[in-house]
Amino acid sequence: MAKPVQALDSVQFLLNEGFCQACTLSNSDLSGLDLTDVNLSHAILTNANLTGANLSGANLSGANLSGANLSGADLTNANLTNANLDQVNLIGARLNNTNLAGANVQISAAAQAPYAVESSYVSAYNPPAEYATPPISPVASAAPTQPPPNFGRVLNPPKQGYQPPTTVATRSAPSIPASQPQPIPTQLADTAPDQNIGGADEPNPTANVLTTDGIGIIDGGTVPKGRLLVSLKGGPQGLHSTVRYGILGNLEALGYLDYSFGFVDESEQGFGLKYRFLDQAKGKPLTISAAVNIALTGETFINYATNNRNEFRQRGLTKAVPTLFQGVNGDVGNNLIYSFSLPIHYNASDKLNLWLTPTFSYVQDRDIAVGGFNFGASYEVVDHLNIIAEVGANFAGRGNTFIGNTLEDAIPWNVGLRYDSSTLFGFTPGSKQLIFDLYASNRVGTSPWNQLRVRDQDEPTVGVGVHLLW
Repeated sequence: MAKPVQALDSVQFLLNEGFCQACTLSNSDLSGLDLTDVNLSHAILTNANLTGANLSGANLSGANLSGANLSGADLTNANLTNANLDQVNLIGARLNNTNLAGANVQISAAAQAPYAVESSYVSAYNPPAEYATPPISPVASAAPTQPPPNFGRVLNPPKQGYQPPTTVATRSAPSIPASQPQPIPTQLADTAPDQNIGGADEPNPTANVLTTDGIGIIDGGTVPKGRLLVSLKGGPQGLHSTVRYGILGNLEALGYLDYSFGFVDESEQGFGLKYRFLDQAKGKPLTISAAVNIALTGETFINYATNNRNEFRQRGLTKAVPTLFQGVNGDVGNNLIYSFSLPIHYNASDKLNLWLTPTFSYVQDRDIAVGGFNFGASYEVVDHLNIIAEVGANFAGRGNTFIGNTLEDAIPWNVGLRYDSSTLFGFTPGSKQLIFDLYASNRVGTSPWNQLRVRDQDEPTVGVGVHLLW
């Protein structure tokens, strides 16, 4: 029995709206569907039927397609980096500009090479019924000795010796002229060309799961839609906690607390929103986001405000954990901090990432500001282990650290290691992640304000961190 058109359209809508990141679709029948630019990153598609499906521009990075049937499918510009293609059926599939970097490609010796058809005709995607479930509207095909008909959205000629299908599945049954066959290479390349800039749908598949960049809470990545990231860092400088939630695919909300130990460097608690408006994973040259944060200083925000590192002790004040529910009191603390950041992230290769984060923070009622940037890089030295280095500068205000008893400017920096231990705990890619940090730093905290601040007397310290995504 043919599948109802309404049911097919419903499936297409759910997949195209991003409801299947890391989902399980084993043994599913998705034949003949138009899944252009669909995000199936890390999906489980073992033994799935995708015959004749339009997957042009689709993101299948990290997906498990073992035993899947992709015969006659259109995979133009699709991203299959690190995908498992063990024993897949690619007979008649079109692989123009497909990114197969790192993929496990195992095609049986009896399988014919993929093909493509050259045509300037533009229509709905109409796969051959030989590679699809029972057609919606069958029509007769070309004679067996003729090359296969054009199915729209296909650009190259078929492989010589290709046996044409007997019927064609079509939604609108247009009249399509046949093209002349031309030879194409019969062997797939081991890896696809480097398409990190403007080519593959997602040049760095891990970015779709989670990008944490440096030690600070504002980075170039965005927590995936519907996912929650909890981070906790600590050391002699204090405790730093963050909760980030993906509201939409490009929008996340976050809350944080930087609690500084001692009586010199002050604490901060706040909330924020970050929106990603350019995404390198979707073919843009860079990933660029904008973040806005509103925070409350500690109840004893007095040392920095008076430019005297001993003001807190001299007044005999009591230190407390800042919370926004305390309200605003500009006398000795509880001042609002407004921060704006513009994180810029560049995925240079599968191992190297670079980022630049311009930041400006202003303290209300105190006319105090810091403004500058943070530049960093991470490099994967071995599987799942990255080395991180960051350096920044402050160009606003009267200083960002106490040297002696007064404020001066110093260079903030971080250096450390980050290890993704997800596989050790049995977490499948795209489900949960557990990441650990070990770092040295001279910064006061992890918020935009405190990432430009330097600890009292420019004293470095060490810290550890853990990130859990679910």
